[in-house]
Amino acid sequence: MAQIKIHFYHSLNDFIAPALSATEIIHNFYRKASVKDMIESFNVPHPEVELILVNGVAVNFDYIVQDKDSIQVYPADGSPEVKRLLPHRMEVSRPPVFVVDSNLGKLARYLRLLGFDCLYRNDFDDTAVATIASEQQRIVLTRDRSFLQRRIITYGYFVRANLPKIQT
Repeated sequence: MAQIKIHFYHSLNDFIAPALSATEIIHNFYRKASVKDMIESFNVPHPEVELILVNGVAVNFDYIVQDKDSIQVYPADGSPEVKRLLPHRMEVSRPPVFVVDSNLGKLARYLRLLGFDCLYRNDFDDTAVATIASEQQRIVLTRDRSFLQRRIITYGYFVRANLPKIQT
């Protein structure tokens, strides 16, 4: 049995069980796993992650976790703390462009009214949204945490609020 220490920072604690949030978690594992799989085993969708440090060194999602690794996981929230360090992926386009899943129609409408490029159709299924996001480098906005865990999605955000006016 192998053991790691993993710490999730800032907004990533929204996905962690309250008893484990904002603390270093000691986790035992029995099989070979990538750091992406390890992070998602704690219900943290990979598009929410900006930077992963293993033993103080930046790694990408393909890194295979080793016994006694110390892992720090930082969110894609634009914090200066993370910007100073090396991110594991390319920066998102400016201004941002979005694709919104079928559960967030009102949010899509509000974003369009605010002038954002926001692709939305209520007949898009998850596969269509993921494909569009990948091909057009759009940020996926969703309330479906497991949907964000699809490997094809690079940029995404789990919308935490239920009310559309609060979501914007």
